[in-house]
Amino acid sequence: MFGFLIGTACLVGLYKVTRGGWWHPGHRGRWGRGRWMLRGLFQRLDTSPGQEKVITESFEALRGAASKFRGEADKLRADLSAALRGETMDHEPLKAAFHRQDALVEALRRELLVSLGKVHEALDPRQRGELAELIESGFRGGHCHSAHRCGPGGDWRETRYAQSL
Repeated sequence: MFGFLIGTACLVGLYKVTRGGWWHPGHRGRWGRGRWMLRGLFQRLDTSPGQEKVITESFEALRGAASKFRGEADKLRADLSAALRGETMDHEPLKAAFHRQDALVEALRRELLVSLGKVHEALDPRQRGELAELIESGFRGGHCHSAHRCGPGGDWRETRYAQSL
């Protein structure tokens, strides 16, 4: 009987692990969805708590601006089908969709400029250089790329250690 209870508990635990852990679907933990990558960035840039707060707020603002695009694909499909439904091509639904998308892209551009300005202001010159190299290389982990100017081992950590000597 005791073995049956342990087996059941293990089965429930396995189910929970395969379904994403013990959290309910709305719970995203301390870091939230998408913010996990910021932890590695903070470690790599060696940021202070104040800098982390500015970067996190900027990231959230950009994510909020980008989230407005979520429902746009459904609206575009509806506008496209409305344009194709008639005897002649109706350009008005597509023009309205394009204007709507242009407004969303413009809002995202403005938010990107504001957020990048805040991050630039918060970081020191070394951190800005490191972030620029990360962006240029496409955030490819610690692999060596020409943008990193890595040492013989091909690891950015070796280069940073050698530069600190």
